[in-house]
Amino acid sequence: MFWLQHCVVFSCKIHQDYKSENYEGILKEIEDMKFVKNRDRAYARTITFGFGSLVEIIYDIIWAYHKDNLDIYLESRRYYDLLSEYVSNEELWVLSLNHDLILESLCLDFNIPLTFGSTEKNVFPQNNMNMKKSMNFQQVHRRNISLKHMDFFENTRGINLIKLHGALNEYSYDNSEKIVHIEPTNDDTSASYLKKTENVLKKAHFFLDDKPVQIQNEIPISDFDGNMQFFRKSLLTGGYKYSETFNKKPGEEKIHLAEEVLREVDELTIIGYGFGDNHINQRLYNAMLLNEDMSITIVDPFMKNIPEILRPFNYNRRVRKVTSRFPEWLVYLKYGKWDSTYFKQLNEIRRNVSAMNTDIVGKYL
Repeated sequence: MFWLQHCVVFSCKIHQDYKSENYEGILKEIEDMKFVKNRDRAYARTITFGFGSLVEIIYDIIWAYHKDNLDIYLESRRYYDLLSEYVSNEELWVLSLNHDLILESLCLDFNIPLTFGSTEKNVFPQNNMNMKKSMNFQQVHRRNISLKHMDFFENTRGINLIKLHGALNEYSYDNSEKIVHIEPTNDDTSASYLKKTENVLKKAHFFLDDKPVQIQNEIPISDFDGNMQFFRKSLLTGGYKYSETFNKKPGEEKIHLAEEVLREVDELTIIGYGFGDNHINQRLYNAMLLNEDMSITIVDPFMKNIPEILRPFNYNRRVRKVTSRFPEWLVYLKYGKWDSTYFKQLNEIRRNVSAMNTDIVGKYL
């Protein structure tokens, strides 16, 4: 079992009264304002609008991160080439909290089979002014989000990818009854798939009087009959992504799909996750509690102690901590030793990426 999580977190100081400096924390604090007692409806509507506007900004910055960093990705992807060997002759489950498309890009560039578990396909025109340009999607109905009804790899090489918090290439459709992903094909590369994503995010429109319709956190599109449809963006941000109970609720199908996966595996690798999401932590705790054969390896260069939620299981090597980042760890798995030269090369790239991220935030804010 493989858990890959790498979050694009940037400092965004909006006001000195905010306690948080990353977008997840700030959004949670804005959400908390909605629950303050004795506030009138106008105040609540203002908070809702402000929250949605900030999510739109975050969407644009995450997209800009991809688009403007493509050259760095193409230069540094070779450090992840061992991912192809890590994906052996059996399926590899990836439960991701990412919003980005890094894993999809690596799979396309290294010819690693990839599936979102979709069971159907759908096609839409790019806009209602020109029906010739089309956009291809994979699709699954929410009522069918389960291991029993979805089309994941089984006993064959490939990555089964579940984006628990949504992603740039994922949308809900048809009154949120269906989830669609931009379809990757065998002919796609990271660059071409990025172009497909851009076509949906930036070029898909529904025109009225020759002007594109604009709706917060949704993309108005057309079907082939010329009727307006809506793609709702999927990013789950802030502090209220899922409810606090284990009871199944509409809109929480993917977190329960993750529970199904965790019941099926004995080995879990957690990469880059800071254990800041209670709904994830609770599922990890339950999985370890219900399956005495399950073990967890935490790959993190900064984590000093075993997270509190996992300490009850810190015996018989059920919980192991590796002080490393993902590509260095892949090299260690391959050769059984650490490579200091490799570390220096990667750290230089990371410094370049950090500087570019700062430039991107300054450019778009």
